[in-house]
Amino acid sequence: MAREENKGRIVDEERFAELPPEERPVYPIGVVARMFGVHPQTLRLYEKEGLIKPYRTPGGTRLYSQKDVSRLAQITRLTQELGVNLAGVDIVLRLLSQLEKMKRREQAILSAARELLGDRFEKLEELVGDYLGPEREEEALVPISPRPPAVPPKRP
Repeated sequence: MAREENKGRIVDEERFAELPPEERPVYPIGVVARMFGVHPQTLRLYEKEGLIKPYRTPGGTRLYSQKDVSRLAQITRLTQELGVNLAGVDIVLRLLSQLEKMKRREQAILSAARELLGDRFEKLEELVGDYLGPEREEEALVPISPRPPAVPPKRP
């Protein structure tokens, strides 16, 4: 995992107005720490490890966006519920990012194919079947919901 001296992203009033709503830094570190039941130092560690990059005010105060909060939810799930260490979290998050890029690329290719092939694309979809269908939860790299134990516990 690449450890970086991360000073975050500086945001001022002018830049704030230009950001999409989900990227606007609005949550101070104490609020985010309470949201996830962690100490603010834990968030500073995640920043030091390069897992998150909060915005900074010109005075240096860390501020988190909704997008940062969503990423922290993933980190929390991986560390607290699945027991993944921070190096593993870094790898998982990078893989998820690559997967999202690949999905966007796939959708662009499929859209272009639909446009070029028109009605013939529908026949192609029928032939290919499930490959172009939605993903199933059980195939997810990180399950969305906990799975029940494979074997029920024995009763005494």
